[in-house]
Amino acid sequence: MNIVYTSRMKEDVARLPQDIKERLKHLILFLAQDVRHPYLHTKPLKDQWKGCFAFRITRSYRCIFQVTDAQILLLMIDHRKDVYR
Repeated sequence: MNIVYTSRMKEDVARLPQDIKERLKHLILFLAQDVRHPYLHTKPLKDQWKGCFAFRITRSYRCIFQVTDAQILLLMIDHRKDVYR
């Protein structure tokens, strides 16, 4: 699947610590193969995020994304206490 970054996602990645960026690169390989890969701990979201999913980067960081027939759209990444707001 084709992976697309939103402008918000690009900004979020730019301000992440280097170790989190490296882990994200690694996890995106799994995401491209299977959005529900067990290593990602993917979960569907509800309420205002209905139709979106989140995967775990570390215990503290999450990435929110949407899936269409042709692409995976990475929306944002942030600390888990802030990402769902």
